[in-house]
This record gives sequence, structure tokens and C-alpha cells, in this order.
Amino acid sequence: MFKRKLNIPIFDLTLNVIVADSIEEYTDKHNIEFSTTHAEAITFTHDNQFNVLFVSTDVDVIAHEVIHIKNMIFDHVHIKLDTGNDEFEAYLTGWLVKQIHGIINR
Repeated sequence: MFKRKLNIPIFDLTLNVIVADSIEEYTDKHNIEFSTTHAEAITFTHDNQFNVLFVSTDVDVIAHEVIHIKNMIFDHVHIKLDTGNDEFEAYLTGWLVKQIHGIINR
């Protein structure tokens, strides 16, 4: 298992990127519970921190979780999604995928 911090400078936020062999490995070690432990990844907040826990690091799983991360960030900073003006959302999504993929594949 490893954990790396990703600074998201535009929002002055940190995302913990965690890779583990199983969700159970993480929950047992940190004494927390999730509604499911059979997912390929899970995005969550804990102790006022943003976290993403990957069991599978396939690019489609990263992209899937990035949507959850982006929505969590938008909720946190009170940005409303706008399907008619989504350029910023698209840039943020691409940036997050690239950064997380880079962290995982160091």
C-alpha cells in the first residue's frame, strides 16, 4: 500500500492518492468503514481530507474516480456544474487524470 499527496493549487486543496491491494486492507489498517468493499476504487473524505483509494489502477478506473473527485471539489468550493459552459470542468478533469496517473505510475 502507498499514499501520496496531490496538491491542487487552484483550489489550495490536497488529495490523498492511495493504492492498496484491497479496500479491506485500508479499512482494517485505518479502522474506518465503507458501504462497499468490493469496488475497484473509492473516493471519500475522512478527517476533513479528500481521498481516493485505488485497488485497480487502470486508466478507466482513474477517470471514473476523477469524476467523483471533481464533483467533491466543486461541492466544496460551491461551483455549480454547467453543461453549456464546461471548459473549466474539462480542463480540471484532464489535469486530475494526468496527475493521478503520473503518481500511480512513478
